Amino acid sequence: MARIVPSSLVDEITGKFNGDVFQMWRGIIVRKKGTRPRQPRTLPQTSLRQYFSYLSGDYDKLSSAFKSNWDYYASLVSSTISGFNAFMKLNQRILYANYSSLVRLYDSPPERNNPASASDFTFSYDAGLDKFKSEWSSPLLYNYYVQCFFAPVTGYRDTLFPAWSFSQTVSSHLGYSYINAVPFVSGTQLRARIRVMNCYGEISSFSSTLTATKS
Repeated sequence: MARIVPSSLVDEITGKFNGDVFQMWRGIIVRKKGTRPRQPRTLPQTSLRQYFSYLSGDYDKLSSAFKSNWDYYASLVSSTISGFNAFMKLNQRILYANYSSLVRLYDSPPERNNPASASDFTFSYDAGLDKFKSEWSSPLLYNYYVQCFFAPVTGYRDTLFPAWSFSQTVSSHLGYSYINAVPFVSGTQLRARIRVMNCYGEISSFSSTLTATKS
């Protein structure tokens, strides 16, 4: 809680601003810092909690043989994770990708095979379509997928640690992906980066981060 002494310019502040509550107490402006809910209800957070509950039940129903396969796969990834962790991680990626060709895994991948990063990544603004466009030269395969993420800069926030938003998942064979620019004002810059995912939910490292400006 913070106290603000009124001046000749400001003698009263009440209400909410930026999550904080302002009120008057004995002639003093008092600011109470807002608190975040313990169970946030944003769509991504709610989805992840639902996925976790859903997938936990699926794992419990797996046969002993499948669980052993997941334990072995986990040992290929890291000595610190379990088969349950590996099962949850890959399947959460698949569900979050929200792409019809990607289906949940019951048995583990036959081996660890993270895809390589996308090559020749470019990012630009198409004024005719009013869309931002990500392009890459490889992979161009039907069983590999590219996920695109973006973060607004000018007109929204300018920070070294942007808040990344997931745009969409597309089949990598397309070689491009669009981000709708209609919600953004002219002059807005968008940072973008992409990563490759295979049908098992294994991912590449992110591409470099590029920036484009809406004209």
